Amino acid sequence: MLNSLSVDCSPSKEEQLELAAKDRGAQRVRKQVETAKRKGLGADTPGGVALVKRAIEPLSKVIQQSLDDAASGKAGRRHVAMKTLSQLPAELSAYFTTREVISAAIEQAGLTATAIKIGASLEEELRLAAFDKQAPALYGTIMRQLKERGAGAGHARRVFVYAANKDNANIELPSISKTEKMHIGVRLIEMLIEATSFVEIVTVRFGQKTKSIIRPTDHVMKWLEDRNLRAELMAPAYAPMVVPPVDWTGLSGGGYISDHLRPLPLVKACSKKQHRELLERADLSRVMEALNAIQRTPWKINRRVLEVMSSLWEQGSEIALPRREDQHIPPKPPGHVVHVDREVAWANVPPEAKKAWMAAARSTHENNAASRGKRLSLSQIIRTAEDLRDEGAIYFPHQLDFRGRAYAVPVGLNPQGSDHAKALLTFAEGKPITNARAAGWLAINGANLYGFDKADFDDRIGWVEERQELILRTADEPLADLWWTEADKPWCFLAWVFEYAAFLREGYGFVSSLPVSADGSCNGLQHFSAMLRDPVGGAAVNLLPGPLPADIYQRVADRVIEKLREEQEDWKARGWIDFGIDRKLTKRPVMVLPYGGTFKSCMDYVRAAVREKIKDGKENPFGDEIGEATTMLSRHVWSSISDVVVAARVAMDWLQKCARIATKHGVPISWTTPSGFPAFQSYMDLTQRRVKTRLQGSLVFLSVLEDSDTINGSKQALAISPNFVHSLDAAAMMETILMCIDNGITQFAMIHDSYGTVAADMEKLAACLRHAFVDMYRDNHVLQQFLDGLPEQVRAECPPVPPMGSLDIAQVIESDFFFA
Repeated sequence: MLNSLSVDCSPSKEEQLELAAKDRGAQRVRKQVETAKRKGLGADTPGGVALVKRAIEPLSKVIQQSLDDAASGKAGRRHVAMKTLSQLPAELSAYFTTREVISAAIEQAGLTATAIKIGASLEEELRLAAFDKQAPALYGTIMRQLKERGAGAGHARRVFVYAANKDNANIELPSISKTEKMHIGVRLIEMLIEATSFVEIVTVRFGQKTKSIIRPTDHVMKWLEDRNLRAELMAPAYAPMVVPPVDWTGLSGGGYISDHLRPLPLVKACSKKQHRELLERADLSRVMEALNAIQRTPWKINRRVLEVMSSLWEQGSEIALPRREDQHIPPKPPGHVVHVDREVAWANVPPEAKKAWMAAARSTHENNAASRGKRLSLSQIIRTAEDLRDEGAIYFPHQLDFRGRAYAVPVGLNPQGSDHAKALLTFAEGKPITNARAAGWLAINGANLYGFDKADFDDRIGWVEERQELILRTADEPLADLWWTEADKPWCFLAWVFEYAAFLREGYGFVSSLPVSADGSCNGLQHFSAMLRDPVGGAAVNLLPGPLPADIYQRVADRVIEKLREEQEDWKARGWIDFGIDRKLTKRPVMVLPYGGTFKSCMDYVRAAVREKIKDGKENPFGDEIGEATTMLSRHVWSSISDVVVAARVAMDWLQKCARIATKHGVPISWTTPSGFPAFQSYMDLTQRRVKTRLQGSLVFLSVLEDSDTINGSKQALAISPNFVHSLDAAAMMETILMCIDNGITQFAMIHDSYGTVAADMEKLAACLRHAFVDMYRDNHVLQQFLDGLPEQVRAECPPVPPMGSLDIAQVIESDFFFA
């Protein structure tokens, strides 16, 4: 029997939360500041208002001063941004700029993309304002109708543009080019830096390329991490809900309940007209029923995990947490002198020493940038959890992407998030553990989270039973023994420790609410093996029953060793055998294969794995020839993958050929998944323009990408395999949920190829996901259906669908380790 929790909230409370999340409009900004000043909150001002006071007000003054200088004819640099900025209140421009830059700094986003976003926000305001000014009555009527229909923002813009372009409308909407948006955004970012020193622009290297990114300055970083400030503008625009989300019944309007937030589209970022038309014609009832079940699942904050995490975070601890302070840049090598002339400064430093220092300094800068992003992300997650810790139930609205995959709308804290985020969440409703099977699933989940997941189920349960006393002690004093921090997913494992200890103390009848999940075994290759009934690949990814989990990464490693032994006359082959070939060397190349892996990516992953092993103390037997030797090893890894997963490579090659033929005919690709969702792929050629602009007194060149009218054949071919297999794992998940609903399961923790529910229902979920997978592939020849859905002229040139193998797909039902 469900242990239902009453939820002491109402739609009015949720509406208030959504109004707070709206966070838009200069008038509201001014009201917040005025309220704060009137109350004399000072340093205790809630974070959102404090950020407004610290950033938006001074930025507004700089913008207004620049506008006044430009209007007066005062001497100084003229900027293309002034013409646009003069049409908007300075406070509004400042607000949009601050909001975008905060998000960009947290994510370490690129300067160009952020600048264009700012320009796009201003363009949207100008267009709506122009429409309202020229036709206020029509504007009010359209806006009211759009709200009644729950139209999304993209649809609303199209409606206004269509209405403005009617023959008798006589309405002109302003338009800003992508280049102009970039110029405007860069100028506003520059003004923000001038007004506040809030962020800084740094150049980081990604491989052979460099990129300008936005990041917080050191003092702002510390301010953002101050736990006494509720940084409201750091909170996600779309937050978890405290009432069940609105069900999806159409292409927009599901999720949030009020008019304060823009209506969500069912399929996010759906910008292609052809895809919208396909969605409008499709029967999405089954997909929406499954999606509604996910977002109707009530969650709550795991208070015990939050207490431990918050305590360590406040102490500045790095126990299972991101580094709290930046690493110091290594000192310059001997011989370096401080001098304005760079050549003079480095004149007495040997080239090798200079090169080594620059590599170390670059690595430190990049590590610091990554660490800052993790710190800010975790700070946001903890703040959100603390705000919701007393709620009886919280909910996460979900949307789909263009392949039909389901994603939680709130960022940061959500059931699909990081280890920290997932650990802070547990189901709001539990079910009692009444038998050994349910207790076994709870134990298996703990072993999996720790990383003991290659053994059979009995051994995993035994692993837990051997540690019962340690688990009980850790639940009482989690910081007395930090063994849990060595787990693959330490925070989720700690959440499990608390749950399992409570079960040990209470015994059968304990109401467990912790999500227990089973993960697919290299799920992309499972789908490829199933669609072509490949017995070799199917055995390698646990489509067939076996006494132990099949380890495809080790199988590929074993095949590599066989190849090396066949070439033992080559000293490099002998060197690799002595070095040791294991699953760590082959895991990444195998894992990414169904998602567009190439020989180049294989080489990159093999090199990274080799470097890691050498860093951990493995001797390099190749000396200066390590690069050439690694290339040789990569070729063996690549060919060994093909030996083990023959059908997957055949299917991928076939899909790529079809994609190239479709591109030759100038048509995008669409297909309907077994769940009824129409997926759509159309990657266009991009025209890259180098645009020069001034930033903080220096001339910089930024690249702006603009869509062309031509489909990009290479991107279409490269993307079709991952997009196709992602659409199938989405369909399998939806079919699993529907079967679970029919069998009384109501709580879902679903992440693409990881399915979870409470321990008491896990046995039923395990059965449902297997039957749903078998039914999907027994009833659908997905590659033939893909071919049949292509235009006739494309279909006529495509090669025949690859032949089926001898795998009996029904054996999946008996495979314990298919999802485990």
